[in-house]
Amino acid sequence: MENIQNIPQQQQEESFDYKALFFKLYRYWYFFVLTIFIALLIAFLFNKYTKPIFETSTTVLIKDDRSSPDAQALIGFGFTNNMQNVENEIGKLQSYTLVNAAVRELDLGISYFQEDNFITTELYRQAPFEVVFDSAHVQPLNVKFKLEINSDKSFSLKAEAKGVSLYDYNNFTAIKDENALLDFSIDSTFRFGQFLYHDLYRFKLVLNEKYNSNVHNTRSFFFIFNDIDKLTKSFKNFEIETIKEESSILKITSKGNSVVKSVDFLNKLTEVYLRRNLEQKNRAAENTVKFIDKQLMEIVDSLNIAEDNLQLFRTEKQVMNLDFQAEQIFSQLKDFESEKAQLSLKAKYYKTLQTYIEDNKDLEDVLIIPTTMGIEDPLISNLTSELTKYYSEKEEKLLYSKPSNPVVLAINQKIEITESTLLENINNIISNSNIAVSEIDQRINTLEGRINQLPANQRELLQIQRKFKLSDAMYNYLQEKRSEALITKASNEPDNEVIDIARDLGGSPVFPKKSLNYMIAIVLGIILPVVYFLGKDYFNDKVIERKDVENITKYPIVGHIIHSNKDTQAVVAESPKSSIAESFRSVRTNLQFIAK
Repeated sequence: MENIQNIPQQQQEESFDYKALFFKLYRYWYFFVLTIFIALLIAFLFNKYTKPIFETSTTVLIKDDRSSPDAQALIGFGFTNNMQNVENEIGKLQSYTLVNAAVRELDLGISYFQEDNFITTELYRQAPFEVVFDSAHVQPLNVKFKLEINSDKSFSLKAEAKGVSLYDYNNFTAIKDENALLDFSIDSTFRFGQFLYHDLYRFKLVLNEKYNSNVHNTRSFFFIFNDIDKLTKSFKNFEIETIKEESSILKITSKGNSVVKSVDFLNKLTEVYLRRNLEQKNRAAENTVKFIDKQLMEIVDSLNIAEDNLQLFRTEKQVMNLDFQAEQIFSQLKDFESEKAQLSLKAKYYKTLQTYIEDNKDLEDVLIIPTTMGIEDPLISNLTSELTKYYSEKEEKLLYSKPSNPVVLAINQKIEITESTLLENINNIISNSNIAVSEIDQRINTLEGRINQLPANQRELLQIQRKFKLSDAMYNYLQEKRSEALITKASNEPDNEVIDIARDLGGSPVFPKKSLNYMIAIVLGIILPVVYFLGKDYFNDKVIERKDVENITKYPIVGHIIHSNKDTQAVVAESPKSSIAESFRSVRTNLQFIAK
């Protein structure tokens, strides 16, 4: 024992033996081949049967309105309200109302699909047939109508549904009638162009120009009716961001299984967005034209009657023109009555404006006020602009805020104050107009006294011509204002513009990435066996090799006996030339050496 203790102790290896690890793993090379093969197979199946997702985008320029007094004041201090304007426009683009309008205009009520070797592909604008349904009749939602085309004359249709929900495409609302029997099944052959009637559906199928008998007669198709509200929610997953910090150019990105559908949706979304902006600007001119048209209907009748009376009087009395005195009186009367008519018309317009504001002030819609009727009062003009601006801000905030939001409540308070001030000023203007009209009436009465001193024929001609000239002047004035309103409407353009429309550039899908998936499969096929064997070796607490003993003891190893696969315990006697017999002899020799 003393001799054993005096034997120099072996230095424990501190460095990691990569060579030993390599040969340990190399013994299981077949395991690595198997895991790599399985991983590549999984990657192949994943790439083949996963629906690809493509990314499309469009860019929109949000123009900064620097013409308003608030914007000018901010510019003076080196700031603008540009970012707030951009955030507001983003809220509009992401609003449910705008997306829903775009989906409706795309006519996505029905989706068409093709089934081929367990792969389902949507045939957006590529289906060889079209479903024409009666929009006045309810249709079943999310029911799979399976279709096989037999020939260009007939097709086989199968469908089975229980407890389906119905949809009214006239009002775009889902219907659930608890008392109705909402079950049906179809399994029959029909003719193309033949209407299929049922309490729960009414439609027909027709072939289109994409039909090819050599291709489509061997394929399986199906179609479903969609809920427009659910479609809207699925399309709202697009992203909007500025292309650069503090930029007002927005990039709208949409991801979907169909590139063509995503392109159509983005282009339709921006189209509806710009069109609504233009419609809002045109509404003021339209309101003005409506007001003028209403006044013109009254003026035209009066003008026609006055013209007929003037022509009849000249024919009967043989009096064609007024004399000098009557002409002077008539000229003064024409000026006074023209001024009175314009004052009365503006007072009527102010009264209409007052009624319009009072009738719409409790509504959530944006207040659109006609402002092309020759209003010269700067205070009224500023107040109407502010009121319209506050209603626009309120509408934008409500796109992504609740009515109880403090910001919305603050805007409501501004609206109330502005409306109250505007109505008060309108009342003052109407009162002032009435006073001015009264003064003109007094001057007209004075002139009418002088008219009574004229000869009868001159006096009668003056009265008739007076009515005709007044009606004619008012008619021309209203036509001029109507033309101004129409020119304003025709010259209007959207505040923003599309820079790059969405296009199908034929790019690769963003998901799945096939080459990346194969690379990941190879890496996992190598790493997983390595992790498995290292983990197995790490948690193994049995003595397997010499190093396991050397790591836990400071004494040298005299020898070792290998594992025996023999059925007998006397392996040295029965198998003297075996490896295990040789290991026993080696231990005996080492012990004899140490004992000496």
